[in-house]
Amino acid sequence: MDNSESQQKPLRKRIDAIDACKLIAALFVVGIHTAPLDSLSESANFTLFECFSRFAVPFYFASSAFFFFRGGVDEKKLWHYERRMGILYGIWFLIAFPVTFARKYWVLFTQHELPVAIWRTVRGFLFASSFRGSWFLSGSMFCALVIFYLSKKLKTKHIMWICSASYVFCVLCSTYGNLIYRIGLGEQYETLLFYFAHPYTSIITGLLYFAIGKYFAEHEMEASAKDPKKYFLLSAITMAGVMLEYTVAQRMGWVNSTDCCFMLIPNVYCLLTFALSSSIHLKHVKEIRASGVIVFFAHFSVLYAFQMMDKYLGLHIDTLTRYLLILLISFSFAHFVLRMEDRKHWRWMHYLH
Repeated sequence: MDNSESQQKPLRKRIDAIDACKLIAALFVVGIHTAPLDSLSESANFTLFECFSRFAVPFYFASSAFFFFRGGVDEKKLWHYERRMGILYGIWFLIAFPVTFARKYWVLFTQHELPVAIWRTVRGFLFASSFRGSWFLSGSMFCALVIFYLSKKLKTKHIMWICSASYVFCVLCSTYGNLIYRIGLGEQYETLLFYFAHPYTSIITGLLYFAIGKYFAEHEMEASAKDPKKYFLLSAITMAGVMLEYTVAQRMGWVNSTDCCFMLIPNVYCLLTFALSSSIHLKHVKEIRASGVIVFFAHFSVLYAFQMMDKYLGLHIDTLTRYLLILLISFSFAHFVLRMEDRKHWRWMHYLH
């Protein structure tokens, strides 16, 4: 999910810190979709997995862009990235298709008129998700293209300002989305959703974070010289700001979704600075990096299996136990993939990460 082939050995420890953050982010992404603490306390789950966890996907975007733009990018590198992400998209689409068909396409084509069903399918491929989590891949491909070609004409700081406008729109539709209906623009917004997608989980969501990642790629040495303790503290402070923003918006009844908020911008900036300035050495870093990618996509299907067992077999499991089991199964699958991909007839498995 990143062009880690371009990593250089002198900066290995700093890169390890980014991978450590991404692995932690993967655990929180699973938590976002499985609501681990709901059985114990809905408010605790909201705080930890609807507020705190939201740094994960923006950090994925920013760190992926950092690796992509690190060392410079030409069109050959761009299209190598697009091809790699396209293959990753295609193989996970095939793996997830039985689940996607059962939970999405069957409902879509049996409960809607054929033209509407076809358009919503096409819309998903073009602007958002065709299977759960795929909007991150399509978004990364879109963002890499846009930022690359904007860079031919504009400086990175100018690109960041331009991309900020798209992110403001995503935030207004997400954390403050209910205000759209309160001010009487609900009908117009629903029209937008029909022709585009939810902005906060679409191809435009990651533009600002991709631009931030490019900025760090260009100022890597400067960021690596920062005080990690200072930026760890700033990361904690900005995360408190994230949770405060979400909590206030929730109590005011403004929240439509918790995918985007304004305080995530300084939080990701501080967290990426902390990661780059830290000297952390991880054993088996390649396996850790690959496992995070596999778990990110595999957990959706595992979650669906548990939901079906609950619905049709009455096998109810509390949300925390379910979360831990999903992690166990997903990481076990990642371990299986990493063991098998070195074998002659199973080398195709490396495309899973």
